[in-house]
Amino acid sequence: VRWAAASMEPSERSPIAVELDLDGVTTLRHVAAPSGLSREGASAFSHRMQVAAGTHRLVVRLKDDVRSPGFDFVREATVTLKPAQILVIDFDPGKGGITLQ
Repeated sequence: VRWAAASMEPSERSPIAVELDLDGVTTLRHVAAPSGLSREGASAFSHRMQVAAGTHRLVVRLKDDVRSPGFDFVREATVTLKPAQILVIDFDPGKGGITLQ
């Protein structure tokens, strides 16, 4: 997930918080701090997990502003994965937020 979070102050960005539920179980909770000495750079992280082939229910939640209650973006989807298939979950505001590729 790569995302330049909304500003808290003119020179500081909020950390981002991401949660992933797989088949009703929360399998990932991560907070990524903004980069840079002044905490004004983009927040980025990568996580890899193995998932069995088949149909799965995903819920991805992302929060990019510490002042807002709850999550700012939520994506729910049912995906069918083939053996050895790679599913990338990303954040692209130009494509509507959380994307599955």
